[in-house]
Amino acid sequence: MNAVRGKFEGRCYRCGRQGHQAKDKNCPALNQTCRKCSKTGHFASQCRTKLATAKPKQHTPAERPGKGKRQVNVVENKDAEDEDFAFMIGDIDQAKVTVSIRVGGAELCGVLIDSGSTCNLIDRTTWNELKQKHIKCRSERTTKKIYSYASKAALQTVGKFTAPGQEVEAEFVVIEGKGQSILGKKTATELGLLRVGMPEQVNQVSVNNLVGKYPQLFEDVGKSKDYEVKLHINPEVQPVAQKVRKMPYGLRDKVEVEINSLLEQGIIEPAQGPTSWVSPVVVVPKGSGVRLCVDMRRANEAIIRERHPIPTVDEVLEELNQNTVFSKLDIKLAFHQLELNEDSRPITNYACWTV
Repeated sequence: MNAVRGKFEGRCYRCGRQGHQAKDKNCPALNQTCRKCSKTGHFASQCRTKLATAKPKQHTPAERPGKGKRQVNVVENKDAEDEDFAFMIGDIDQAKVTVSIRVGGAELCGVLIDSGSTCNLIDRTTWNELKQKHIKCRSERTTKKIYSYASKAALQTVGKFTAPGQEVEAEFVVIEGKGQSILGKKTATELGLLRVGMPEQVNQVSVNNLVGKYPQLFEDVGKSKDYEVKLHINPEVQPVAQKVRKMPYGLRDKVEVEINSLLEQGIIEPAQGPTSWVSPVVVVPKGSGVRLCVDMRRANEAIIRERHPIPTVDEVLEELNQNTVFSKLDIKLAFHQLELNEDSRPITNYACWTV
């Protein structure tokens, strides 16, 4: 009997996501500590620990229901609020850009926009200042837990209030201590102070206009100028000449057409004489033709890698800061445009069936 392995379609009871089981080592909740029960191995949203409930009074036979006494059952609190996250509580770099907004008719200055925060926050001191300005709002107690970045202990909350604004109605949570006021992602987006993604009005350049303006750039495949790729080969690694892989007869005509096309464009050349390195070809159907992919795993074992530092996401975003013009390019046959050094070509030999 052949076993058929498919994708798990249920939900993981640790993290609540689909596509894997709880025993999966890559589950994001496997080593996480629950903020509800403090146990390890699941998120608070999937916690099955019940809230503390009062035990019903043990009645004597004379006090059982129906004997003049009323039995009272205590149920779980189903109205408990969800958890929220605030990532900029504490000392804030005052050089960062802040905004001023009007909350319930009162002006709130020095508010930091935080796209990582799921709620709006102010401290008790700022709350008292807003009350002196006769803020119009609806205040109430809250059981919501607020966690700052990388902290397992919830911030101490005083309460929350909902205030109308000129454009949106926003909810703010008041915390003890001292911290800069935070405007979360939801409210900042509704006010138009934060925009995630591309702007609605984007000036797009027509592809046809580019082709008509620069026709020479869209002819043939092209080749890089004044540069050759040199592979550093370890001479101590024994060359391997692998066998030719079989391919369906229905693809051999298409493979021959593709090989002849690559030869005519000067992308490949016939190997002359004996070859120490031979790699097999994997044929991938593509549209009405095929793509030839060479399995270079054995050849890569002889390549001495060059080390180049890869920039981090923060470094890339810093470089893109203040830029307004962006390009999206899909280079056709990009690697075929690089010329390979004469001494590096023998290790790239490949063989495949043709008609």
